[in-house]
Amino acid sequence: VRVSYDQKPYRRAVMETYGARCLASPSQETQYGRSVLAGRPDHPGSLGIAISEAVELAVQRDDTKYALGSVLNHVLLHQTIIGIEAMEQMQMADAWPDVVVGCTGGGSNFAGIAFPFIGHGLRGGPKPRIVAVCDTNPALMDWFSGHLGPIQTTTDYHALLANAQVDAVYCAVPHVLHEQMYPDILAAGKHLFGEKPFGMDLSQNRKIMAAVAAHPELVVRCSSEMPFYPGAQKVIDFVKSGAVGDILEVEAAFLHSSDINPDKVINWKRMRSVNGEYGCMGDLGMHVLHVPLRLGWRPDTGQASLVKRVSQRPDGKGGMAPCETWDNATINARVPAAAGDFPLVLKTWRIAPGEANTWSIRVLGMKGSAFFTTKSPRQWQFMRYENGGAQTWATEDLGYTPLFAGITGGIFEFGFTDAIQQMWASYLDELAGGDGGAFPCAHPSEAAAHHAVLTAALTAGKENRIVKVDYA
Repeated sequence: VRVSYDQKPYRRAVMETYGARCLASPSQETQYGRSVLAGRPDHPGSLGIAISEAVELAVQRDDTKYALGSVLNHVLLHQTIIGIEAMEQMQMADAWPDVVVGCTGGGSNFAGIAFPFIGHGLRGGPKPRIVAVCDTNPALMDWFSGHLGPIQTTTDYHALLANAQVDAVYCAVPHVLHEQMYPDILAAGKHLFGEKPFGMDLSQNRKIMAAVAAHPELVVRCSSEMPFYPGAQKVIDFVKSGAVGDILEVEAAFLHSSDINPDKVINWKRMRSVNGEYGCMGDLGMHVLHVPLRLGWRPDTGQASLVKRVSQRPDGKGGMAPCETWDNATINARVPAAAGDFPLVLKTWRIAPGEANTWSIRVLGMKGSAFFTTKSPRQWQFMRYENGGAQTWATEDLGYTPLFAGITGGIFEFGFTDAIQQMWASYLDELAGGDGGAFPCAHPSEAAAHHAVLTAALTAGKENRIVKVDYA
């Protein structure tokens, strides 16, 4: 693929070292490649185009075969060098993992890291395993019991909490269930990693916070993975260094567009009784407030524009159901600061045309500015300004530079699944007595503060006025 050909010359160099002739796709070598270039001479290429060209050449030549580079058994076997090296590294460190995690697309990444550990376990060595799984749908647990051997599978979470082997619980359930389940998990003496928003409204959150306060011995954190992108960490470090100076404005956004289709079947996030009246703010609010709150930017007042464009959706049973929650919210808040208050703009949009789970953070200041978006996951932008000097944005390619080192090479690109793994690494590091990689996961107090902001925004949007944020 041309974009990889240009951006990753080391791959080409290795192939050429072994005598290969490496061409960028689309190329002039095939009829299909020439047709693509005729329409766009600077086409960056795609995996589909490259495969089409390779197959075209293979079927025309008796001395050529096409070998798929992912999914198939020989690829999975080839990738196991990753897991073999990881096992040797663990042995050098005199340690062994409790859990082995790999991304699963075609399967070669997961197989590469996991298969050697599985084989080691089958030969009598340590075998990381999932201890217990709970879901209301028994069919969803068949895979675990069928592939992982003896494992607790239950539809009753109380049975899971009674399992002495369970030390920590990751709980991902609809918002309305947080109020009951999170305190129950803590009462059972289990550490808790809970999905946001920690209760579907302020009242429920306060009950959860009371349970957290009653169990200071337990590590409780809220899920929020986006700040673990290397580019986001660069922005955070830039701000902490003082390079921004006096702040002019901060904007944090989480945008996606799947709900622009009115024919999309309704789910619980459109139901007030399950999601809460926050709507999109409850679903996406922690994502946009995690970094501002971590950096100490606590709004004292706010106003909000709340948008509801789809009033009903198919119910999946042949009828229509009402959409009761907000589609989009734009919060304009004021943050007190010694040099002067500044605006904090928060966007939680479920209907953002053209966007696909785009998270971003932008900080503008008198001395410097910084910006990161998941649209460009390998880069961040920054500006340092001297009085009377040029105002020029610089862009830095980061590659794979996470808080917690992985087996992925530094020249490769960081993605969403990496962010989730880094978030989990941070939580597990805290469980083991560490500092969460110097960036712990969202604290319950931050979840409580975000509820205060969302509650004020909800009132402000419904009543069209500025509302004071009450952190009490």
